[in-house]
Amino acid sequence: MTQKVSKTRKRTKQKKILMCLSCGNPVLDGRKKYCSTDCRDYLAAQLDRWTGLLVGLETRFANFWFTEKALVLDVLRYNSNEVLRFIYQRSPGKKPFEDYFYMADELGTHWWNALKKTRRKLSALENVLSKAHKTDVSPEIFTPKTRRTSKVSQKSLACLKLNIEDLTSSSARQKVKTAFRLQARKHHPDAGGSSKSFIKVRKAYDELNKLLSLQENSGRIFNVNDLIVMTRQKSVPGKWRYDGRERKWYKPASM
Repeated sequence: MTQKVSKTRKRTKQKKILMCLSCGNPVLDGRKKYCSTDCRDYLAAQLDRWTGLLVGLETRFANFWFTEKALVLDVLRYNSNEVLRFIYQRSPGKKPFEDYFYMADELGTHWWNALKKTRRKLSALENVLSKAHKTDVSPEIFTPKTRRTSKVSQKSLACLKLNIEDLTSSSARQKVKTAFRLQARKHHPDAGGSSKSFIKVRKAYDELNKLLSLQENSGRIFNVNDLIVMTRQKSVPGKWRYDGRERKWYKPASM
């Protein structure tokens, strides 16, 4: 009995409840980053609406994120490698976008007060920048993730029970044909399968066959690198990312 209780406790500890990256509410499904798409889109719209502060700070990149107690805005200015960090204490019962608005409004007030006093935009800018915490954080925190994707659909490979290495052998055409015949016999309506499954098998075969035709026309055998595409995402893991050239915020990438 004691052993069963201890095992249950261990399982309970392992289950980590994450925060929605938009509103901060608990997200019970660990596979999701937001409590809803509406919640995500609402914060994205609010961030895009309030970009004046970042434009005024001559921001090249910025990352926005928050915890239960604080809101953080990391800023990298043009022609600088120093990461400036603005930290704002969260207000009880307020949503992150509300705290962001209050922070932007407070920094904007510092800007205008300095501008009225000195009548110099540079002084106003320096006054706002003085509110930031200097860090030794690397500018690499603003670098988006690189995603490794395949030119050929993974669904097509899985449908025929093949892997990407099968397409790089000299007998690739025969392997694809054999795999197609095997799955076609299994999923053909006359053999007790469904027409929907058979159509998927046929489409997978046609896609792989088309790729192999391109290979033959090129006069050489593909290697794995020929079938892989490296693409850079617009976002960074777990944080909202701002691009100064586009003046646009991008939602967080997966952790």
